[in-house]
Amino acid sequence: MRLHLKLKPVVALAMIASSFNAIAASQLVPTNIDHSKNVTIDLKSKVGLATDLYITDHNDDPTPGIITGEIYSIQGNLATGKQTVKFTLNQKSSGPIIVNEQTVTPGQQITFTTMIAEDGRLRIPYKATTDQNTKFDYSVEIPQLVSKNDKVPDLSVGDISVQEGSSGSKMVNITIGMDVKFGKPVSFSYLTNDIDTASIAGEARNLAYDHHGNPFISIVDNPNGGRLVLDAGFPKLYNGTGGTGNTWQYLANVYNWIKADNFGSGIMLLGDKPGSHGGNYRVKDHSSRAGFGSSFTTWARNNGIPLTIKDVDNFGGFGRANVSLAELKKYKAVFVMGSATVGSGGFTQSTIKAFSDYSKSGGGIMLISDHDVFQHSANQIASVFNLRFYGNVNRAPISVPDLIARYGNHPLWDGLSVIPAGGSEGNVDISAVDFSAIDYEGVGGQIIFQPGETSITVPIKIYGDTIREGNERFSIDVQNAVNANLADGQGIVTILNDD
Repeated sequence: MRLHLKLKPVVALAMIASSFNAIAASQLVPTNIDHSKNVTIDLKSKVGLATDLYITDHNDDPTPGIITGEIYSIQGNLATGKQTVKFTLNQKSSGPIIVNEQTVTPGQQITFTTMIAEDGRLRIPYKATTDQNTKFDYSVEIPQLVSKNDKVPDLSVGDISVQEGSSGSKMVNITIGMDVKFGKPVSFSYLTNDIDTASIAGEARNLAYDHHGNPFISIVDNPNGGRLVLDAGFPKLYNGTGGTGNTWQYLANVYNWIKADNFGSGIMLLGDKPGSHGGNYRVKDHSSRAGFGSSFTTWARNNGIPLTIKDVDNFGGFGRANVSLAELKKYKAVFVMGSATVGSGGFTQSTIKAFSDYSKSGGGIMLISDHDVFQHSANQIASVFNLRFYGNVNRAPISVPDLIARYGNHPLWDGLSVIPAGGSEGNVDISAVDFSAIDYEGVGGQIIFQPGETSITVPIKIYGDTIREGNERFSIDVQNAVNANLADGQGIVTILNDD
């Protein structure tokens, strides 16, 4: 059993980070090529690879192999444990060889997984395919070198304070950092969230006014999240038209305007009046063509929209109804029917937060109520957007062409001639949405730390105005981290108002 080597000295090449690809002189040994004194990685490891090596006997037993020097990770630990290795047989090799039990031809690269022992030295078995002399020239790379002894990075977001300014805008950089370098990419998602500033960044607009000048249909068109529609007159949806006519065309327009294509399917119609209470205005009322349940079901079927009808009993009962963000994201839009005449709201605080997060993620919401005694639950959810239902007005049907002539057109009015009314109804108040107080541009996305990176900045635009305000805060929240721990996943930005 012989291994014949023809050697030519070559200067070693130094490599950095978590890979190596080097050529170096070898030494004659019975069965193995031992490289222990040549190339450094990250100024620590000793890795040398042979060139111009000739193999004669393809039946060598034991199989000869490449043995590197000690390899260190980017954190300075011996690179023990499982590693993914790329082996290239360079073009100047004279024929195929068998590497790690795979036949490799000149110019070919193979990838395989191997274990590096506790001594930190990579071992790669090889042998010739024939008894003829075979010139063997190669290079090796470990693209993502991580030791089993490496520390998993801790990810954290910095806090910052910035002066608002009186006009225009400026950029502020939020730093997201890791406490140690890592040999694999680290990814995470991030999203800005309100703390003190207004909840919705977008255009709030009253679309429909009655003959008394009271607004009863309003919208929020939010470029950084989902759209909202507020309607203060549910009687038009509780009628005997069987899901057809102006009212239901209007509802189809609402769905098409607010739906979120990145979420689940169709609509959830969510009612605050438990089905067990009986009486009118329950979303699960299928007792006649006039009931919410039967009318909505017919309308959804006519328009090919998947519809799920649930009420507070599905989520813990009135006053305890806990609807999660995951539940909301099953639907492209959620219609909330506030029709319970109870002097309190039907939902928990966590439900209200879930609706806020659903909207910020792009979900479409329609809040439907009526005059004052029905408004408590709908106002629970509206409050997170600084909106509210109020009052009691005796309302008559409204001409859509007249609305368009007075206040402008909108996709909600497509194909409509009139907005029906049911007598006593409520109003919508958007005056609390002070968009001059929105001092930053919401952002979100995904970021990747490449191996060796420990700091990345996220730019956020801060707007100036001349309104006297106190300090306002918002957060940048990090989640879904891969190859890292979330040590501090929230950074606080304080806008120091200097007006």
